[in-house]
This record gives sequence, C-alpha cells and structure tokens, in this order.
Amino acid sequence: MSEYEEIQVLPTGVYRVRYKRLTPSQIKSLRTRTQKKLQDLRRKQNAYLATLNEIEDEMETVSRFLEESQRPEIDNYITRYDEQKKEATERAETFLKEFLGEEGYETYRKDGYLQIEDSLGDYWRVEADGTARKWIDGKLSRICVIRQRELPLPDHVVSVVQTIRERPETLRRDYRRR
Repeated sequence: MSEYEEIQVLPTGVYRVRYKRLTPSQIKSLRTRTQKKLQDLRRKQNAYLATLNEIEDEMETVSRFLEESQRPEIDNYITRYDEQKKEATERAETFLKEFLGEEGYETYRKDGYLQIEDSLGDYWRVEADGTARKWIDGKLSRICVIRQRELPLPDHVVSVVQTIRERPETLRRDYRRR
C-alpha cells in the first residue's frame, strides 16, 4: 500500500492532495458504505417528501376553507351582524346614560369608572371596561364578574352596577393573579 502527495493549483486555491492506493477489499468496503449512505439519504428524502405531501394536503384543505368562508352570503351575514351589534351598543349606551343620569354619565366618561356604595355600606368601583373592584382593607380588590360574550359593554356595566346595588353578596373576590 503506497501513499504519496501532490500539490494542485486550482482556481479556488492551492491544495495538497494525498493519494492512497486502495485494495479490492477496501474498494468493496467503500462501495458498501457509500451504498448505505445513499440509502439513508433516500430514506430521509422520502420522509421529507411524505411530510411535504402532508403539508400540501393541509394547505389545500385550509385554502378551500378560506375560499368557502369568503362567499358573498357570508360577507353579507357578517355585515348585518356588525350593523346589529353597533345598533345594540348604541342603544345600550343610551340606556346607560339614562340609568346613570347626565351628571353620573359625564363623571363615568371623564374618570373612566363609577364609584358606588352598595346596600351593605361597602364601596365599589366599576371600571369602564366592566371590571368590578371592592374596597377591602383599604385597597381595591378585583371581584369576579363574568361578562356574557354577546352583551354590549354598556349593558354589562348596568348589570354590574345593578348587582352591586341590590345583591352585592352574590359577587365573590377574584383570586387570579393580576
């Protein structure tokens, strides 16, 4: 087994090349390793192709759904829903103004909250976003009040105020971390 080196000058640089004479058994071994490497690469390629096919199938399904969801009758439904929601919110805002009175409503809008005393003599704060807080031990503690999803915010605020005024004992402290 003889080995020798040669220097080659190529456009990419100067290289020292080492040559080694291979025996027939080394050639067979090299072929086997090369075949195994090629099989591993093909397996990897097939796995990627399978994943790619799954992704393409999912993209096609999602694309079809998006196309379906953009039909004109669905757009019309959304438009009607948004208009009805806007009208309901405007009516609820008008009712809130009547419920609080002009002065109370202006204070609520200016301060961003309502200060309320309940039937038990405790003081509460109802924020503009509908959250309720109660003065407990000299500080405001958040009270658990869940808003119905479709209820306009002004109606929710009226509901919270009414509950505090009439049945404050039904409201519980919220122990979630804030």
